[in-house]
Amino acid sequence: MSSVLLGLVCLVLGLAYWRVASDGASARRKPSTARIAALMVGVAAPAALVVGCLLTASIQGRTGELRLSLLRLTAEVRQFPLRLGGDAGRDDLIVPRLPAGFATVEPDLSTGGESPPLALVLAGSDKAPPQAVIGLRDGRRLSWPTALAFGEGDAVCVQAPCERDDAAWAILRGRTLIPARWQDGHVVAQPSAAGPAMPERKTLLAFGGVNDWTPIQAIHPLRDFFPRPRAGEAGGVLADCERWLCIGKGAARSPARSFLFQQGGFGGSAWAVILADPGARIARSGQVVPYAPPPTIPLGVGIRAEIFEPRFVDGVVDGPDARRGRLQLRRSLTLAERDRQAQITFATPPTEVVGRCEQGAPPRRLGLEAAVVGGLTADALRQAPSAPQGPACAAFTHAKLDVPAAGPALRTAHLALDQLATTWPAALVVLAWTLSVLLLRRDLFHRRPALWTILSLLQLLLALRLLIGLAAAQADPTLDWREILGDAALAYVVVPAVLLAWARAGEARKAGDLVLDLAPALAASVVLAWTRHLSVLSLLLLVAWGVALLWRAARTPPTKGAAPPTLNRLADRWSAATAEPAWLSGAALLVIVLVGRLAVGAVGWKERIDLGVTVLAISVVYTPLILIGFGRLLAASESRPNGWGRPIVFWTLLGLATFVVPFTVRDSGYALMVLPIGGVAAGLAWRRGLARLPWAAPAAVAMAALLVLPLLGAVGAAGADRLGQTAQMTRGLSDEQALASLDRQAKASQNLLRLYLIAAPEALGADVSTEAEALKVWSAQLSDYTGSLFGRGYLSPANLTALKPVQATDNLTAIHLMSPFGRLATGLLLALLAAAPIAVWSMTRKAPLDARRATGLLALWCLFGAATYMTLANLQLVPFTGRNAYLLAPTSGGDLLEGAILVALAVWGLAERSAEVRR
Repeated sequence: MSSVLLGLVCLVLGLAYWRVASDGASARRKPSTARIAALMVGVAAPAALVVGCLLTASIQGRTGELRLSLLRLTAEVRQFPLRLGGDAGRDDLIVPRLPAGFATVEPDLSTGGESPPLALVLAGSDKAPPQAVIGLRDGRRLSWPTALAFGEGDAVCVQAPCERDDAAWAILRGRTLIPARWQDGHVVAQPSAAGPAMPERKTLLAFGGVNDWTPIQAIHPLRDFFPRPRAGEAGGVLADCERWLCIGKGAARSPARSFLFQQGGFGGSAWAVILADPGARIARSGQVVPYAPPPTIPLGVGIRAEIFEPRFVDGVVDGPDARRGRLQLRRSLTLAERDRQAQITFATPPTEVVGRCEQGAPPRRLGLEAAVVGGLTADALRQAPSAPQGPACAAFTHAKLDVPAAGPALRTAHLALDQLATTWPAALVVLAWTLSVLLLRRDLFHRRPALWTILSLLQLLLALRLLIGLAAAQADPTLDWREILGDAALAYVVVPAVLLAWARAGEARKAGDLVLDLAPALAASVVLAWTRHLSVLSLLLLVAWGVALLWRAARTPPTKGAAPPTLNRLADRWSAATAEPAWLSGAALLVIVLVGRLAVGAVGWKERIDLGVTVLAISVVYTPLILIGFGRLLAASESRPNGWGRPIVFWTLLGLATFVVPFTVRDSGYALMVLPIGGVAAGLAWRRGLARLPWAAPAAVAMAALLVLPLLGAVGAAGADRLGQTAQMTRGLSDEQALASLDRQAKASQNLLRLYLIAAPEALGADVSTEAEALKVWSAQLSDYTGSLFGRGYLSPANLTALKPVQATDNLTAIHLMSPFGRLATGLLLALLAAAPIAVWSMTRKAPLDARRATGLLALWCLFGAATYMTLANLQLVPFTGRNAYLLAPTSGGDLLEGAILVALAVWGLAERSAEVRR
């Protein structure tokens, strides 16, 4: 049913575009009945999709899940300290894969007094150093209380006893550890060759960046830099302790766990070391630094503690910037002292689905089975009440439960029970906005049909964003569904309201304008009452709405006889300047943007800029600027279409902007943008009938390079190397040769493996690396999600495993479009995305191709190009990239921002009055 609904909506919208585009009615003439009907369909169709899908899911019983979340714990820890560790039988808070009792929350007796304050005490001694890594977060900055400073000339030893003759040490010289020995009470460097250099972050191909790795990005295990046992005498497959330095005796022997890391910053800031091996030592200025247990950390009014597990790469890794390990986040907690008790709050509350709202079902006791609490604290969860039943469950939305433990340990679990029911408040917001636009803006859309086309397409994409947000929240209980759906519902109103206010700047106010101007505030009130929360993204949307209202008020036409406002005169001059085809200004803008992109990449920002308080995708700024630049080049070429000089410059800059520079800074996914930009250039040249070859031929070459050449390269590489290795193994190899072959296979990058998946799946089948095995699961799941022609229905169970982290971003077209709605409806959606720019072009066909109009066309075709490419990538027909289909990723604020900017460029270039009055 939902597949039919989406397909019908796309078909009806496409027919409405065709009807309005083919209608030659003048804005001054009364619209025909058919035109009015088409305009109303364009406004109402997105709302019909939202309401229809929600009704279908509700009737089919696919909503009503009850979700239990553990928000926080409070504990009296003066008698029974609260333990953190990996032992479910003894530890209160469980951190998987880490040792038991690595930290406790207890009174800090070292302060003295009758009522000592509470503190986080990290277990650690000379014989049992901390195995977990604790980070203390202050904003976006992390400090490491268990780390020791390690500078140039310092030495380290990990194999105790370190203060004995001939004990192995290593001295830091630059990025290299020089072998050394303990002799006569001193660390003495050895004349032998230095060990392998620690990898350096490469940001511009093979050139080192000025912003080095943080420990979350890369750590350098010391086991790799000490002399290893001679492996040539082993005569078989190497065990761990034959490849790396091991600590301990007998069965307890394991590779050394100590590691070095950098804090990042310009030039790679000071080094630090974490000693995680018994008896490990560092020496500074010739003196051994005595071991000191980690300091206690007072809780005070609150500390943000993040618990990490060091993860090392097991294979043989080389390359200019091959990371040998990193820190994996396991728990993020806020610990505070409240009323002499410890209060622990989870950054991401553990959440589980505990049932559904069913009529007549027997009472069921709530139970959180997630492995997050144990020991004495687990007793509190066993006291949870029964889930609501019958009429009480039907009317239930949200409740908070405080569950105390029934034992000597005073522990209280603070739970939240939510019902993920049909989001009727969001549907109410959608319907109210749609009705307001239908009643108040019909005349505007009749006068400016291009604006109607762009906004109706925007509303459809935002409607899908809302539906995908609900489906993503149902598929992953750990997502904050209230924030996701609240943002999506507010964006459905605010983004088009901002564009409407901006597009109507300079027009006289009319009756009903106040309703549309205040609609975002009313929608925010409904969202706040529904979710009891407004996110940062929602606040930014409201700020944009306020700026649009101020802009429109400042540009209000003056009364008869009065001088036009200064802002109006400046805006008119800017519009005239931007409408002039200026070839040199477009080329200069592109060169400046490319240099800026390289500069940003040089400091280590590949795809995102760290602003301190948030992270912003670089493409949010980069994409609009290059579209404006290429729009100016295309507009200027209309006046001088002949010759080869301008096409060569255009395609050179396009190759630099979408291939060379992104690949240089390692943002290869941006290459997909070459096709919509190059396609528009080829289409405009083909329309002219002059100089077609120099403009259109590179578009065909770009298509071949993007789709054919990588496949041929993968086939050639697979046939020459990997398939040959596999064939050799069937003829019989020694254990060492087999291990070397597998090591070579493990070096394949994820992108290359994805090419193998398309061009040579038999080579991927022979690959036993962890990356290849994960990719096989990824491929099988995508094939399952994309295999239905007519879809499984909206809110059908997703059963996510490997794709859970990317279900609402990279793989949303497979999981939340093709799986519920089917490939047929998804294809119709892509066809509609292509029909919109064609219809707008037809509606504004009499307007000259100035820089603004060219930029608007590029923006609309980029919406289509990104969605088409990501759909093909999820069908595993083209190499995969990490980009999204614009406006459809409900968990990404950057996706909404960048998509809204592209739509704004389309409105600016194609749907403002200056572009349509000449129609």
